[in-house]
Amino acid sequence: MSLFRTLELMEIGELMTALSMAAEILQRYSDEPIRGYFSLTNVEVDSPIYQIAFGGLEPEKVDEAKGLAEHYGNIMFQAPEMGSSRESHPDSPGAGVRGPDWIFAFGGIHCIKAEALMLMVAYKVSQLSKDQTIGLARRTENGLVLGMKW
Repeated sequence: MSLFRTLELMEIGELMTALSMAAEILQRYSDEPIRGYFSLTNVEVDSPIYQIAFGGLEPEKVDEAKGLAEHYGNIMFQAPEMGSSRESHPDSPGAGVRGPDWIFAFGGIHCIKAEALMLMVAYKVSQLSKDQTIGLARRTENGLVLGMKW
C-alpha cells in the first residue's frame, strides 16, 4: 500500500488556519511582518501540490519568495533523512520541514523564522509531535521555537 496522500479540501482550511495561527504566534517574537510564500509538497512527489503567497506579500516579491519556497521544498524532497533544510542550509531566506506525509516550505523570511513557522504548522496539523518539533528545533538550534511556551 502506498503512503501517497492527496490533499483534501477540508485539509486546506485546516492548513491555512494553522499557518495563520503560527504566524500570529511568531509575530510576537518578530519586529517584521511574517510575509512570504508557502509551499506544500507530498513526500513522494517532487512537485508542490499547494502554494500561496502569505501575509500580504508585496506583488513584486512573490516570484522570488515562491522560488525560495520551492527550492527548500526540493531540498527536503532530495534529502529524506533531514527533518529541516536548516540542517544543510543554516543561514538562508527560507526553510523547509519534513513530516511523514508532507514537506512544508516557506520562502521570503530569514530561515530561523521560516523554520519556526513551518515547525509550528507541521505540529498544528499533526505531522509532527511536540517532542519531534522540539527535538528538531534543538538539532537546528532554533531559539524561537525553544523559547516558546508549549
